[in-house]
Amino acid sequence: MIGRLTPECGGRDTALDAMPSAHRPSRNPGADSENAGFRMIRDVLTLAHPTVLYTAVSSVEPIHSVLLVQSGAMGDCVLQLRIAEAIRRALPSARIAWLGRDEWVPIAQRCASVDKALGLDALAAHRLFQPGTETEADLADKLGGFDLIINGLTGPALPAGARLRGLARRAAISYETKPRDHVTLHICRQWLDQISAQARPVSSELAAAVEHHAASLEAQAGVLLRMLASDLCEASMRLLAARVDANNRAGRLILVHPGSGGPNKCWPLDRYAALVEILSARGLTPVVVAGPAEMERWDKQLRALGGRCVLFADPPLSVLMGLAAVATAYVGNDAGPTHLAAAVGAPTLALFGPTDPRVWRPLGPAVKVLRSAEHERDWQDVAPETVAARVSELHRQDRPASPR
Repeated sequence: MIGRLTPECGGRDTALDAMPSAHRPSRNPGADSENAGFRMIRDVLTLAHPTVLYTAVSSVEPIHSVLLVQSGAMGDCVLQLRIAEAIRRALPSARIAWLGRDEWVPIAQRCASVDKALGLDALAAHRLFQPGTETEADLADKLGGFDLIINGLTGPALPAGARLRGLARRAAISYETKPRDHVTLHICRQWLDQISAQARPVSSELAAAVEHHAASLEAQAGVLLRMLASDLCEASMRLLAARVDANNRAGRLILVHPGSGGPNKCWPLDRYAALVEILSARGLTPVVVAGPAEMERWDKQLRALGGRCVLFADPPLSVLMGLAAVATAYVGNDAGPTHLAAAVGAPTLALFGPTDPRVWRPLGPAVKVLRSAEHERDWQDVAPETVAARVSELHRQDRPASPR
């Protein structure tokens, strides 16, 4: 049974009790009228910009709980979890819940900034989109009671947006997920700028903290997702079953994902095959992962490639994350698994063609981008030797620590 997500629920909350103390919400959150994190950010900003005053809004009740409602493909999910990270840094004592596509719940569960993750289908949340203004009692019981709802699912004027606005105790913020025309800021910056602007009437401190995080996110993006022991164990078991033992992969495992949701975003498969040959000749251990779309599109070619290296066809999400966590480096197109690998902390080389990496580049502590200017002519300017050289540079880097 799905439990109530509101901060008033009684009993022992195992998800919160298992949280690191640095992120655990206070059992008496009303005791502090002003958040210490806000004070620190305000002081830093005031020193840097003495003409700007950041004043506390002590007369306003603090925000104790936030619901993030999101949707989209895997890459969108990973990038939008940076919003949870920004809210966590702005409101370290708040309880943060995430509601999104059921298939991405395991990703949200591994985000240190999320206390609870639920799927839209599990809640039958399609009812949010029904005509009318009333919200069914059981759905209102699950989603009501949050001080702040941040909606990236639907427009504020549509029925779902209006219902979410009515469920929020203090305020609801909606942001447009599509990038603005002719704007080259990273998409996360565009989202956070919208949230910061709308948060200002709710809490000037929250707005200032989100704005500060947005300004430094690209340069300081760290590991977003922490792996479970079971993820690492399952990935290791799969590698052992494929006869890639610990000695063979230590410092040499290169995870390769040749697919993407859009075929025009894919570096040609024959180039990936040549890359695998080069990496193997250099004593590295390439492991190729392919999802159902890639297996349907290139089944024969990928299985032929699997004869020259390890191929995992449509691995479970936990295995994919575990493989990224143990890999020495990762290379792939502008695709969900590439964003996932970067967020896990894998040294990542992202190959871009038609999409703009200034807007869509993966965020992580060790991400490099190689963009083709000739992607419409079979990516002629991106040779396997060039990619192999970049991968070799990446695999020598030390991996950053995961968040605790």
